[in-house]
Amino acid sequence: MSRQPHHTTPPLPEQLAHLLEHDWQAVVERLPSDYEPQAEQLGAWVRKREVRRASDLLRALLAYVLCAPSFRQLGCWAVLIGLCKISEAAWRKRLRRSLAWLLWLLGALLAGPSLPDLPVGSRGPGRVLLIDATRLKEPGGTGDDWRLHTAYDLRAGRLVQVSLSDQHGAEALERFVLQPGDVAVADAGYGYRHCVVWVLCQQADVLVRIHPRAFPVRDESGQPWDVVAWLKQVPEGQHSRRVSFVWHEQTRSGCV
Repeated sequence: MSRQPHHTTPPLPEQLAHLLEHDWQAVVERLPSDYEPQAEQLGAWVRKREVRRASDLLRALLAYVLCAPSFRQLGCWAVLIGLCKISEAAWRKRLRRSLAWLLWLLGALLAGPSLPDLPVGSRGPGRVLLIDATRLKEPGGTGDDWRLHTAYDLRAGRLVQVSLSDQHGAEALERFVLQPGDVAVADAGYGYRHCVVWVLCQQADVLVRIHPRAFPVRDESGQPWDVVAWLKQVPEGQHSRRVSFVWHEQTRSGCV
């Protein structure tokens, strides 16, 4: 009886191996040019042992999502195609470390063309950020299992911030990093005083829908003001009025 001297994986047929590599290289060519430095900076790719390149790590993560629903199956898949040979526990750790990098990749791939650089010493207008959240469902879930919070830069034509939370993660402008001069645009889900105050503290502006009961305002003399009654009196067209509101015993001003 013949005995194999050591355990080994039979090599893939040359034609199949070439097909797999050719298709994957077409994906790699579409990635941002700085995807490898970002993988190191964001902690996704910290060791070159076994997983030799950041693109190999991304390839395995995509396989886990598309065709290998468990880390054990992912490990088998990686061995069969000759990618690497590590344990299911090691794959689990690598996936957890890759979350920030995957979010960065998502924003970079959905981004539009970059704006031209401004001259040195000049300061352009702030960003106009369209902010909203959407609900994501997982298999067997309730329909509100995860919430994806995004900020879209209208001028640059690209997503600039993305965060993920569970169903308990409420919509809030505090989730986003704002710069002085930015304008945050959001719907009524963000129309609360604490959200507006936080934006103003970042030296930015906010355009948001409010509900009078959740966002009481005052007139020029500091008295409670009925927005709905005012809207019923004014004629059709565009109207605005200077108002103020109080939050934590501090008065802020704005327009409705």
